[in-house]
Amino acid sequence: AFLMRRQAINVREALTQAKTCRPIIDPLGGFASLLVRLDIANRKRAWDAAVEDAAADGTNEGGATRDTASTALSGLSEPAPAPSPAPAPAPAPGPVRLPAVTACGEPARRGYKGIRYVLREHLAEALEIQAARKAAGDGSVEGAAEGIVVVFDVRQRYEYLGGHINGAVHVDWRLPGARAELHGQIVTALKADPPPSALVIYCEFGGKRSPEAAIEATMALRDSGDTLDVLVLLGGYSRFYVRYPPGQYPALVDGAYVPEGDGGV
Repeated sequence: AFLMRRQAINVREALTQAKTCRPIIDPLGGFASLLVRLDIANRKRAWDAAVEDAAADGTNEGGATRDTASTALSGLSEPAPAPSPAPAPAPAPGPVRLPAVTACGEPARRGYKGIRYVLREHLAEALEIQAARKAAGDGSVEGAAEGIVVVFDVRQRYEYLGGHINGAVHVDWRLPGARAELHGQIVTALKADPPPSALVIYCEFGGKRSPEAAIEATMALRDSGDTLDVLVLLGGYSRFYVRYPPGQYPALVDGAYVPEGDGGV
């Protein structure tokens, strides 16, 4: 709202500028709609003020009309829709890399010792590239098998069954033996050909279970001599789902799930 007021820009431009400075910024709940309403009100205020000025000038000169003012102010109207984007190029070969950030969403500098996180936008992009490479398994995309990102869901089973990132390996972190199971799943992942380029771990909110599991995974990899990148999904599944619901991100929910038990309960 400050940027919109200070620089007289619309909500989209303001959000772009804000995210450039702090990628973690993302209006939630009703705040996003309030920004849109503010944008509309600002446009209307600018339009009305300019029309009044143009009409006053026309009265003083004895010739201009409100229609003339409207024509002169056409630049304040909504911009024409952007042309359809060109088809996206084929995913570039090579491992899929995930930029690491801190818990505040700032880039994790070299030598950073804290828990490393990944933004939901970066994870979604990596999964889309990975899915495209998998779909091109006939070799039409060079390096189609490279750069696998392995995703772990450490929530409880009912949370996992309620919706999860497609392909996520489930390890209920609250159950006894979860650490041993995570170790075993990591060993299995490392045996893949080619091996994964990163492990991403998420829980519901990203505040407790996934950081604990990430620390355990990092220690297990260190003991085995591997240097695989371990990242926690910033904000957890709850924030990922808000931005990438099933309708917009078809790979989000695994449609292969069949309810268990009598009557599908």
